Amino acid sequence: MKKLIIFISVFVFSVALFAQNQTDKEAIKQIIQTGYVDGLLNYGDTKPTHNSFHPDFYISGLKDNQLTKYHLSDWIPRVEKAKVDGKTPNMKFYVKFPIIEITEKAAMVQLNIFDKASDKQIFTDYLLLYKFDEGWKIVQKIYHRYQ
Repeated sequence: MKKLIIFISVFVFSVALFAQNQTDKEAIKQIIQTGYVDGLLNYGDTKPTHNSFHPDFYISGLKDNQLTKYHLSDWIPRVEKAKVDGKTPNMKFYVKFPIIEITEKAAMVQLNIFDKASDKQIFTDYLLLYKFDEGWKIVQKIYHRYQ
């Protein structure tokens, strides 16, 4: 009887943990889609971007064997200027989420970004997120650009 109670307890806990993990995965996908893909890449609408990214977010890049940093505070004005200048891509990209790994309040997402016109993959992003009191926020990104 004691083994049955332990088994049931472990099973119920596992089901609850799985359900929470699925809820978090959906929240993460939504944050990335609205604030990053649609907000910054497709429409140039930076309002949802502020809800998706932590203010201290930055991109780490590799150029000429040197690590570079690009902050959100530089990226948003650039996107807003492109929109004013009429240079917003307008739904040029779509994404796939092959990997979403969550460990309590930390997450890593592999995001594959494709050009709609050519259907070719142009980037693989690795996004790092933390879950704050107000929800998931993207805090850092590294990427690979396909040639």
